[in-house]
Amino acid sequence: MCFEGSHNDCGHIGAAIRTAKIRRRLESTIILCRCPCHASCTLAGRMPVSLTVWQLLCACPGAEFERSWREDPDEPWPGAREHWERSQRESQERHDARRDAFRAAKDAASGKTREETRDIYLAELRARGQEIPEGLFLEADLDLMSGHPLRSLKRMLRMFRT
Repeated sequence: MCFEGSHNDCGHIGAAIRTAKIRRRLESTIILCRCPCHASCTLAGRMPVSLTVWQLLCACPGAEFERSWREDPDEPWPGAREHWERSQRESQERHDARRDAFRAAKDAASGKTREETRDIYLAELRARGQEIPEGLFLEADLDLMSGHPLRSLKRMLRMFRT
């Protein structure tokens, strides 16, 4: 956080390293942030320190969440589980939005030219805040929408050959 100028949000953590010990027992080591704003901390100048030492002795602001963190073999760093769950949720939302855009464009494409279908599909993607597929990916989607799955498959295979 200090690198970004957010000194009050920095918990004096430059990095955290976890090493596996005997029988899934993990041990975390904290590499401290070297910013001068931490000079008054009792741990200033020490490097590295264990998680428990850091939790007990560091009073720098901005690390309340990490101070409450406990060693957990299923959570490799503080907030990992929440980060993974948020990432999975966002990925699913993107997938659903792309699928819905595809279906809506396919339904509206009946009797339309390829260019009209492309415009409809792009509008549906934009309306859902989705990125526009690049080149052959877009062409393959348009082939699927127009009822040409083999042509779409050939395009996809061509992409992976090059």
